[in-house]
Amino acid sequence: MTRKTASRKPSAAAAKTLADVLALVQADASMSPKHKQEIASALRMTARAVGRELLEVPAEPAHLRARLKDFAPAALGMTPQRWANIRSLLKKALTIAGLGDGYERKRAPFL
Repeated sequence: MTRKTASRKPSAAAAKTLADVLALVQADASMSPKHKQEIASALRMTARAVGRELLEVPAEPAHLRARLKDFAPAALGMTPQRWANIRSLLKKALTIAGLGDGYERKRAPFL
């Protein structure tokens, strides 16, 4: 008897907004509840950093990178270390949603 299992890597088309990414993270059975909470908090703080609700923030790495480029963590009363953690958790969430590869900074070849 074969059993069908859900793919751990949903299609990128499934995640249109950060709210969709949050839903995918919360549905991931392989993560602990604590880790899901940490990622949920990071997604909410990312939305606050861009001044929008989760439903309004596109889950597009290039868009997020541009919007967060000049963000100062002190504007929301957080330390640079907390902001680094939020960005790391955001990258993890995008990876879970099948969007993480594009979030990494592209490096030009050294020539």
